[in-house]
Amino acid sequence: MDACLGGLMGISHVTILGGGWCGLAAALKLQKAGIQTLILEKQPQVGGLAKTLTWRGFRYDIGASSFYTTEKMVADEFRALMGGTYQTSLKRNQLWFQGRWVSYPLNMKSAFQIPLPTLARASAEYALLQLRERVPLLPTPKHKDQRQHYGYILDQVMMSEYARKIWENPVKSLHPSWSAGMKKERSPIEQLRELFEGLFRERNSHTATFHNPAKGIGSINDALELALLEAGGEIRTGARVHRIFAPDGEVQSVHYHCDGGEHRQQTDYVFSTIPLPSLLTLFDPLPPHALTENAFQLRYRALVFLNILHENADVDPFLHYYFPEQRFPFFRAGYATPVSADSMGHKHACLNVEWFLEQEAPLFDADAHELFDRCREQLEETGLLQHHRVLELDVHREEHAMPVLNKRNIESLRQVKSYLTGIRRIRAIGRQGRFDQSDLLGTVRMGFQAARGILDERSSSRRHLTAES
Repeated sequence: MDACLGGLMGISHVTILGGGWCGLAAALKLQKAGIQTLILEKQPQVGGLAKTLTWRGFRYDIGASSFYTTEKMVADEFRALMGGTYQTSLKRNQLWFQGRWVSYPLNMKSAFQIPLPTLARASAEYALLQLRERVPLLPTPKHKDQRQHYGYILDQVMMSEYARKIWENPVKSLHPSWSAGMKKERSPIEQLRELFEGLFRERNSHTATFHNPAKGIGSINDALELALLEAGGEIRTGARVHRIFAPDGEVQSVHYHCDGGEHRQQTDYVFSTIPLPSLLTLFDPLPPHALTENAFQLRYRALVFLNILHENADVDPFLHYYFPEQRFPFFRAGYATPVSADSMGHKHACLNVEWFLEQEAPLFDADAHELFDRCREQLEETGLLQHHRVLELDVHREEHAMPVLNKRNIESLRQVKSYLTGIRRIRAIGRQGRFDQSDLLGTVRMGFQAARGILDERSSSRRHLTAES
C-alpha cells in the first residue's frame, strides 16, 4: 500500500495519446496543477474530429459548428479561452420534413410549417401522457417532468428517424437535453398558454447555450493549444505511437515516430483517447489474441463531407439544413463561409453535404462524383441545388467519427475495458477511448474529470502519508 501511495504522489509526467478536445482539456488541467504533460497527435493539427478546414476560398467546420454547455465551470473555462469571440449570433437550422422546410428548434413559425398529421400524433401522445398522470391505475412514464412537455413530445415525433440514423438508438434513449423543447412541467392551463408563448420561442433555455466561434470551431482548438503551451505543456503533431511498454501490467514508457526519428518517453501515467482496437495493438507485451480479435469487432462510422462548388451567391452560411428521414443517405448540409471578402465567395457558393457511413460500406471509398450522383436529385428536390452549375467536387473523410454500440458489441467492449482496468497507470478516456457516443461537452467533461481524478488521488495520498507520519 505504501508503494501504491508513493506511486500516486510521484506522478510528475502524463502522456496523452490523441490531441482532441478530451486530451487537450485533460492536459490543460494537469499542466496548471504542476504535472508535466505531452500530447502525441498523429494528425498535422490538434482538435480531433472538431476542426475547421478551408477549400477553394471557403471555410467549413468538421464534426460540429457549435459548442453547447450548460455547465458553468466548462462555460467559464471556454469563455476565458475565447475572449470576445466566444459567442456570436446563433446559427439557424431547418428540417426537411415530409416535403417541406420546418424551422428548428421549434418556434412560432414552425407551428405553421409542421404537417397536421404530425401535430395530431404529437397531440394524441401528449393527451395520453396527461391521462396517465391523472389516472392512478395507468402506468406513469419515466422522466415525466420532461416527457409531459408538449414540445418534447413533438420533437420526439419529428426527430425519431434522425436519432436512429445518427446514433442507431431510439430517441427515447437519448439524454433529455438533446431535445430543443425541454422545459419543466406546468399545469394544463399554463401548458396551453406556453405552447405559443414558451415552446415556440426563437431563443429558449437550450439554444441560448450554443456558442459559435466567429472563426469556426477550429479556433477553439487554437485557443486550447495556445493555453496549454503557455502553461508549459508539450504537443507533438505528426506523431505515430507504435509501442506502449507495460511489463508486469504497468505502463512505463511510450515509443513513437515523429519528425523522421524514433522517440521514447518515460512517463508516470498515460491517458489514451484513441480508438480501442488501435490502443490494444500498441501494448508490449501484446494482449491475448482473442481479446484483440474482440476489439476489432467494435464498429465505427466515418464522417464524410462532400464539397460542391457552384455558381450561386445568394446563400446563407449561418443556416444549417437537416434531413431526418431515413430515405436521405446524408444527414446535414450547409454553406461554407468565404474566408475573406476577396475570395470566390462573392460569385460562388460551396455547399457541404455530410454523411455518416460505415467504414466497411461501399460508399465510404466512393469518389466525389459517385457521392454527388447519390444525392443530386434529393438536393434538387429540397431546392438547395436549383438553378446552379457545378464547378468542382471534393470529398473529405474522418474515420472513427462515431462509435456504434449495439448488443453484438457489448460483450466485446466489456472484455476490452476489463483488460484495460488491469493495466496500471493507463486510462482510456474520451469518445474513442471509452467507445462513447458523447458530444463535445461530454468529451471535454471526461478530460477534466480524468485529470481531476489523478489530482484528487494524489492529494488524498499526501494527506494519508501526513497523517501516518
